[in-house]
Amino acid sequence: MTAEETRQLADEILARPEFAQPEPSLLERARSWFEDMIGRVLEAAFSGSAGSLLGWVVLLVAVAAIIWFATRMGRTVHVDRPVGVRVEGIHRRTPAEWRAEAEDHEAAGAWKLAIRCRYRALVGDLIAERLLEDVPGRTTGEYRRDLAVRAPDRSPAFDEATELFELAWYADRATGPDENRRFRALAATTTGVAA
Repeated sequence: MTAEETRQLADEILARPEFAQPEPSLLERARSWFEDMIGRVLEAAFSGSAGSLLGWVVLLVAVAAIIWFATRMGRTVHVDRPVGVRVEGIHRRTPAEWRAEAEDHEAAGAWKLAIRCRYRALVGDLIAERLLEDVPGRTTGEYRRDLAVRAPDRSPAFDEATELFELAWYADRATGPDENRRFRALAATTTGVAA
């Protein structure tokens, strides 16, 4: 196929209806009309012709209207004072309750559940010390980052304990009494509380 034949074939393909430019939408036509009108007003205002004075008047009226509208709207917008919401009746488990549940799971040989409960107890202890914030939905990464800032000396042990929890819980890694003992030691190092 020659270059001319290729060009002709490309022209034929591009002439098909599926490649035709769509008609502008109503919104696009209105925007185009509005832009043309503004362009004409500005052209008349800056051309120095007889329409120049009229153009300046229209431009000044438009600017004054915009300023008036903006200041008027600014006065009607009010920032509400924050409203405190108090929720009653939410029972959060204490770290001691999480540890008691962990012991039950350990006795039953449910090591992953035990590490999960011990992790919740560890986080609860750090919340009680105000080293972590008690915010629902926090991730282990957010806990790690917060503790690294607030108590960098405790961060390495907490990071390792968190990793044991993540490997057991999220990565479904085999977990047994050795991992559990290691977690308890890291938790004790992190908080000073016997896990």
